Amino acid sequence: MIFQTIRSQIKKNHSILLLDGATSLGHAFISVCLDIGCNVFTTVSNFAKKKLLLKYFPKLKEENTIDCSIKDIKSVIGTNGDRSLCDFVVNCGHEVLIEKYFRCVASFGYLLDIIDVPEYKVIGMNNLTPDKNFILVYLPNLFRPNHLEEKRLLQARISEGIVRGIVKPLNRVVYPLTEVSKAFRLFTASESKGRVLLNMKNAEIPQIALSTITYSKGTQIVISDATDLGIEVVDRLINKGAKYVVLHCKTRSGYLQYKLHSWNTCGVSVSIYSDDLLDEKVCNAFFEKSKVNGPVHGIFIVEQVMKQSYEHFKKINNCKDDSVDPEVSIVHNVNEVSSKLCPELRSDK
Repeated sequence: MIFQTIRSQIKKNHSILLLDGATSLGHAFISVCLDIGCNVFTTVSNFAKKKLLLKYFPKLKEENTIDCSIKDIKSVIGTNGDRSLCDFVVNCGHEVLIEKYFRCVASFGYLLDIIDVPEYKVIGMNNLTPDKNFILVYLPNLFRPNHLEEKRLLQARISEGIVRGIVKPLNRVVYPLTEVSKAFRLFTASESKGRVLLNMKNAEIPQIALSTITYSKGTQIVISDATDLGIEVVDRLINKGAKYVVLHCKTRSGYLQYKLHSWNTCGVSVSIYSDDLLDEKVCNAFFEKSKVNGPVHGIFIVEQVMKQSYEHFKKINNCKDDSVDPEVSIVHNVNEVSSKLCPELRSDK
């Protein structure tokens, strides 16, 4: 009921600061708050996102879209608003350091940190004075079976918003099915300004025969930098009888946590790791851990766009340029280590 409670407290002329308002969640907050009549401020990471928001929301003031790199946002709010502090500050992004935004919260105001992955956060008690409120909102809780009434209420609110024109389709980019890897790469990098869609109309979906390389015994390893795509591969493997799966991915989304619970409920053991496979020693340790539940019978490398690990790889190898391809290096490490530690690895066609 947290959203219903907050929604009832947001009033006309309240000041709202939305952190990373270019996200889909940010779009929703901007639309609702503008409809109520709030004075809306939002941070953006680049000019392209600012331009998009101003085009999508004509009522949003240009001076109220603030570059997130500005250190003293409080003074900007004071210059462009009726007062220098906000009644609500809402974190709509994933990698926002919210501590510095506490000083933008007015007395008896709220700072909402909306997350899709459970995490432990340390918030200094001095940030909550005078009389400030901090609420950590875990979105996937809404989809628990005991929150049926909240889901019905949300459905009614969305239907009402569609009728009134408040709820609108997000900006989107559409890829053909043949460019699925490119679409997932854009989605994983969080560089899209809206939704990334695949055009499935009249598409010939290739039939991938996994039955010859999946088993009810043995462990299957899925290496994917695109978390959602990796989840789909794990689902296919489980549907073919796999009981032990190891998923290597860079991030843990709320959807992944939900799927992990679903897989475990079905009696399937799924382990999740995010080791730096560009480091050969780490890669070796990863395979040792993967063999705990049984010998490795299959390895699926879905995506190899390890940008963060690449910087570490260049450092330890004294690379001065980008001549070494991290994708090739990961495949090389996986191939070398698996050939030594996974003699049961199948090579069926």
